[in-house]
Amino acid sequence: RAIALKPSYAWARSSLGDMLRPQGRVKEAIEQQRMALELDPLSPVINVTLATSLAAARQFDESRTQYERALATGDQVLAHSALLFLGPQMGLTGEEMGNHAVSFARSLGVRDPEVVRVIGQALAPDRVNDSLLSTAREALATLVADSVLTLRHIAVLYTILGDHESALELLENSSADPDLSLGLVGVDPSLDPLRDDPRMQRLMDELGLPNGYDPAADTYEPEGAQ
Repeated sequence: RAIALKPSYAWARSSLGDMLRPQGRVKEAIEQQRMALELDPLSPVINVTLATSLAAARQFDESRTQYERALATGDQVLAHSALLFLGPQMGLTGEEMGNHAVSFARSLGVRDPEVVRVIGQALAPDRVNDSLLSTAREALATLVADSVLTLRHIAVLYTILGDHESALELLENSSADPDLSLGLVGVDPSLDPLRDDPRMQRLMDELGLPNGYDPAADTYEPEGAQ
C-alpha cells in the first residue's frame, strides 16, 4: 500500500524485499531492493538488505561486493556479521574473516573482541590447520555464555564449525522462541549443510519456511521481462 501511494518510497521497497525473501520469493525481493537502492544509493540499510537477498539467491560474488559497499556507507554490524558467516562461500581468507569476526564482536560490546578472531580464521576455506577448530569452539562458547549472539548466529557458527548436531539441537529447542532471526533460517545459505536432515525439514515445516532456496521453484518474472 505504501508503494502504491508513493512508488519512490525506497524504505518501503527495501522492507517489502525483507518480507519476500524468507518466503523463498528471492527474485522478487532482489527486484524490489534494486529499485530501492536506485532511489537511495547511499543508504547502508538498503545496501545490506540487497546484499542479503543476493546471498540467499547464492549470488555470492555480487553479494560480497554489496556488503563491502554497506561497510563503506556506514553499516558496520550487519555487514561484518554477514561477511563472517558467509565468508566461506565468498572465498574470504582467514585473515579477512578474522578481522570481520573482531569487528563484529566489538560492535556487540564483547569484553575482549580479539578472543573471537580465531573463529573467523577457523571458518575460512584457507584454514591453516584443524587444531584451530577446537580453539574456535572454545571462543564460541564464550560468546554463547555472554548472550551476545542471536540463535541463528549460533546455529550458523556451529554448522560451519562442523558441529551439525549442536546446530540442529539448538534450532529444534528454539522453535518456540520469540527470536525473530529464526525467520531467516529458511533461505540462509550458511545452513545448507543441514538441509538434508529430516529434523531440519520438519522444523521448517513447523515454522512455515522453505528448507533452502530452490531457484527452479522461484518462478517470479519482473514486469516486462521476456
